[in-house]
Amino acid sequence: MGLEEEFPNLDSALIAAIVGDAESEDSARELLQALNVEATVDKDESAPFDTEDAPENPNVAFLAHSFPSIPTSVLQRKLDNCHGDVDRATDELLNARAIAEMEVDVYGQEFKSKKKGRNARRNDRNNDAQADASTRARDVEFLAKVLSIPTDEANRLYQNNDQSLAKLLATGSAAPAGSGPSAQHLKTTTLVPSTSSSKSNGPASVPSYSQVANLGSSMRSWSALEQDIQEAQRQSSASRSQMADVIRKGKSDPLYRSAISIYSERVSQTNSQSKAAMDAWYIKQLQEQSGQFSVDCHGVPSALAVEFAFTKLNAWAAREQYTTSPFTIITGSGQHSAGGHSKTKAMVRRQLKNEKYKFIESPGFFTVTEP
Repeated sequence: MGLEEEFPNLDSALIAAIVGDAESEDSARELLQALNVEATVDKDESAPFDTEDAPENPNVAFLAHSFPSIPTSVLQRKLDNCHGDVDRATDELLNARAIAEMEVDVYGQEFKSKKKGRNARRNDRNNDAQADASTRARDVEFLAKVLSIPTDEANRLYQNNDQSLAKLLATGSAAPAGSGPSAQHLKTTTLVPSTSSSKSNGPASVPSYSQVANLGSSMRSWSALEQDIQEAQRQSSASRSQMADVIRKGKSDPLYRSAISIYSERVSQTNSQSKAAMDAWYIKQLQEQSGQFSVDCHGVPSALAVEFAFTKLNAWAAREQYTTSPFTIITGSGQHSAGGHSKTKAMVRRQLKNEKYKFIESPGFFTVTEP
């Protein structure tokens, strides 16, 4: 039985388009099955794309259909900021979603509103120049820290990407020169999409942080984790490209509009896989730089580092190991952090107080003496 016979509620042109975009017939069938359910539910409903409750602006209506989880007022504001250019608004919304999934809170710096007031026009040029210089310096410092590369190299990457941090991170071009198998190179590959042509269904199953923490640092090798990250990011990049293509096609062909929500869900799933693979990498890093009674949080995202540290700390307290040795959480002093303050240190301090631990705070670490 052909796919057209298997899914009679779907238009044959839509079936052909999805089969052409899918990596395999199985993945195409999975998408078609989801669409078929929607088509069956909507078959008895005669409401067209533009209903009486839909926004009057057709461009806002299109964005609302493409991004159903975003309020219409936000979409209208985004469209206004893009001067009515729906293509630009769509690209920015897609990139914002991808970067948010990566937990990189840097998008939109290029589109900050300008200062308004009686003297705004007179001071615009000086204010903009100062803001641009400050933004460039902050962006370069951020890249150097995240990628663990020299400032000169970070500045080169920044300039090569039109001084756009959002563009650089969204396209995954933040890769330093060289391809040696050093530990630093392997770390930077977490932001570089793989060029592998593998057609596997996804990265190997990545356990949660708590499972990994209990299994020991030798559970998975660095090379296996790197392959997981590359494959997950390849799929994430491919799904975002497919969704952007479907959204653009949906502007002129209504057949594609019903597929947008399916592709959007796939983007979220692949981004979640990518984040899980990166978390497994960081957990192994935490394991290797920590001891029986200590955790070193350097080089790891704050939320994951704190969660890992308190998993070990709570186990230390439950086993009454405080009678043997205090527990040390190394956070760093924050000298190289934004504003000179360590976010990880602040989070650890707050949680230690909330959980009523007795501790001694030093410039770069905490010594927990007892529960």
